[in-house]
Amino acid sequence: AETAAEKLFRWRDKDKDGTLTKDDLPEQAQQTFDKRDADKNGLLTKEEETAFRLGAIRQIAAKKAHMERMKPPPVTHADVSYGDHEKQRFDIWLAEAATPTPLAIYIHGGGFSGGDKKSVNGPLVGKLLAKGISFASFNYRLTDVGPYPMQMLDCARALQYVRYHAADYHIDPRRIGLMGGSAGSGISQWLAFHEDLAETDSTDPVARESTR
Repeated sequence: AETAAEKLFRWRDKDKDGTLTKDDLPEQAQQTFDKRDADKNGLLTKEEETAFRLGAIRQIAAKKAHMERMKPPPVTHADVSYGDHEKQRFDIWLAEAATPTPLAIYIHGGGFSGGDKKSVNGPLVGKLLAKGISFASFNYRLTDVGPYPMQMLDCARALQYVRYHAADYHIDPRRIGLMGGSAGSGISQWLAFHEDLAETDSTDPVARESTR
């Protein structure tokens, strides 16, 4: 039976010579004519068009399969607020364990002007949870809100918030690590090498927590 693509090809083949020129295609399809024209003779055959469409379908299927593999497990607590701004939120995945778990924290990149906590590596989250390691992903205010060191201080506050609620999340506050790429790496290292930001005499119990 003739496929829908073959019927469309036949409809576009106005002179019924079994080939299409670039001008026979819609404007959007013309942009990929060189890829469709496998033998580069300036004429598109039904076989070439069919092969191109099958390849495109396979690419879409492969992309969907990849995206499915990259999806993280269901989050335990989403959009937990550690501040008043909409960007001061984090997601946390809690590993099942009899004793308090270590926690890996991901800080997204984006040049301090973009990015989002949802850009986690799904397979990595799954592997960590399987090993009994909980995982969190931080958002923070970007440069459209304020300059350095606002972004670093936001993540410091998020870390303190997590530590303060360590018992609620069943995590070990002494076994916390940070990771990230680009700006997230910069923030992680800033916190790692910066002096402890804990305010031991603060009336705010979260601010009294360590950022080490």
